[in-house]
Amino acid sequence: MANKFLRKCIGCGAYKKKEELIKITKTNTNEIYINPKSNVYGRSTYICRDENCVNNAFKKMKISKILKQNVSINLKDEIMTILES
Repeated sequence: MANKFLRKCIGCGAYKKKEELIKITKTNTNEIYINPKSNVYGRSTYICRDENCVNNAFKKMKISKILKQNVSINLKDEIMTILES
């Protein structure tokens, strides 16, 4: 069972600490941000810092479903850039 300090990765379903995940947030103006410092509020989802999780989430359109908005492939490129650094 997950406690209140853990978040679920949408790529693999594993529960991890917030600090270990990448937060993706859609604001009320329908802008989507990669939100590492949690300073933007809105509908959010989390994904592991793992290429397989990112690929799985985009392949199954999980990010779009959770954020209730179509997500461009540019977001995947931005996430992959974060993973490389």
